[in-house]
Amino acid sequence: MAKKSMRQSDNRKSIIHGVDDLIDTWLGFHDSNRYRKGTRIRKQKKAFFSIDRAAQDMSKNNGPFLPASPDALRNLYEKIEENWNTGDCHLPTAETWQIGKELKGGGHVRRQEVGLERFIVRTLGDAWTNQLPTCSGEGNRSIDLVHECGDGRFEFIELKYKDGRGSRPKFGSNNPLHAAWEIVRYGLLYMHARANNLLKNGSLAEASHIRLVVLAPSGYYEYGPQNRRKKYNFSWLEDVLNGFFQRFCDSRGYCVEFAFEMFDATFEQLYDPLNSPQSNVEEFRRVDLNCRAGVYQSKREALAVRGNTA
Repeated sequence: MAKKSMRQSDNRKSIIHGVDDLIDTWLGFHDSNRYRKGTRIRKQKKAFFSIDRAAQDMSKNNGPFLPASPDALRNLYEKIEENWNTGDCHLPTAETWQIGKELKGGGHVRRQEVGLERFIVRTLGDAWTNQLPTCSGEGNRSIDLVHECGDGRFEFIELKYKDGRGSRPKFGSNNPLHAAWEIVRYGLLYMHARANNLLKNGSLAEASHIRLVVLAPSGYYEYGPQNRRKKYNFSWLEDVLNGFFQRFCDSRGYCVEFAFEMFDATFEQLYDPLNSPQSNVEEFRRVDLNCRAGVYQSKREALAVRGNTA
């Protein structure tokens, strides 16, 4: 009986089954040799938005390749609900949506992203936690950093950081388009869990504001050869996502918003991943990771600037 139960569990679907296909459809990607050249990519059926070249093309296009409904993202949430309602998804475990700290790992110089994550939660106190599981039986679908800001406000942060030594360290974690959809999927999973009473943690279950953030050094938002670097243009995506969440959460009693953010010069002065211990721990603790800024100017900020100069 136990073996049969295990086989049934293994055959269960991911709760986000089909969501990546909907994202690719909404963005207007189509199956072409431009993005499917590598055998590895074809074999893994990797989403188009995860492929660097596709992200670069979309940045140049300044928006989706095909016209899309302003409420198209609602389909992603409804797909999650549909998957859940079939009863074929992995059930939450005792750890799902349970806030805690994971401090192991991250010591190797080539895993600087993990090292920074662990350093943050070890240094900045109880308001900072990490590796929050969002679903079960589906690999590592955990939120990198969770920041409880007080007054029912939380940040869910998708952290990206460089790997390796040298003057040209590489980012081992895809591109900003991929990172945005990673944290947005977690946001949608949170909304689903909250609507279905799956949140066991009191503070998360009663949150008034969830802020979804992609946080990385400024170099993560650039691409191309070293002497001809270009900035990814995803300000339109930030605006579209915020418009969707504003409409979708109007009747839910809490707010969700999205932002691309980058570390500023202060961060570079306070954190050195290649020194142990990292420099200026006390000052890092005092700043509390407020050494960051928005990557793009939002529509609201742009209107304010134009109003002030009129």
